[in-house]
Amino acid sequence: MEKIRIFVADDNPQYVDFIVSSIARQPNMYVVDSASDGEEALSKLKKCGTIDVLIVDMIMPNLDGYALLKQINDGIEGTSVRHIICISALVNERILSLISTLGGDMFVIKPFTASSLLDAIQSVLESDVLKDHKFESQSNGESIEKRLSDLLHEMGVPAHIKGYNYLRTGILLTFENQDEYIGQITKSLYPEIAKRYKSTSSRVERAIRHAIEIAWNRGNIDLIDEIFGYSINAEKAKPTNSEFIVMIADYLAVMKKNAVMMH
Repeated sequence: MEKIRIFVADDNPQYVDFIVSSIARQPNMYVVDSASDGEEALSKLKKCGTIDVLIVDMIMPNLDGYALLKQINDGIEGTSVRHIICISALVNERILSLISTLGGDMFVIKPFTASSLLDAIQSVLESDVLKDHKFESQSNGESIEKRLSDLLHEMGVPAHIKGYNYLRTGILLTFENQDEYIGQITKSLYPEIAKRYKSTSSRVERAIRHAIEIAWNRGNIDLIDEIFGYSINAEKAKPTNSEFIVMIADYLAVMKKNAVMMH
């Protein structure tokens, strides 16, 4: 089995050592190389071949993480990075939005534990499994996975929390396999999500509940009303996990149907 290739860019040698040692204990992954600033990282990445996961600190000398992501996202010749995990002690909504725009898959706030970093790596790699099942919209070529990510972001679900990944996976699975999962969220869907993320059903349920509560408290009320209609009052009751997953899966199905009809 081919090991997962990881590159680390951070100007803090203690963090580099911590990340390298944490990954070294995993049998299925290893650190190809590391760099202490963005310019060094870019130079080394051109010689490393395909990197499965780039772990990059956003605040570095010479060339910071944002500039490095922009160059990678612009398709600098010689670099091949499949997934990017951004790390920093500073985070706000503007930073998260910028990271997403620049191609970052996930944000992990410093300080972090080895288990949280490994969870992040597993999560971004899990997205490859989902991509195998995606289909293209007939109207503009945008995948349902991309549409769902944009939808969750607009609804106010932060991309850096575990509940975001659990929700996204659960909605896509329900969208693609409605007969299997509708009415079986607790018995079938939670265990499947837990299996994919090496978690437990109860943790999946709690994380999804937390993500929905955040969306309901700070999200786009007009969008929430559009999706949930009169079945749930956005200013009052929050939907259950099952209601949220099923209704967004249905919303995506309508989007797909309308796109095909327009085509």
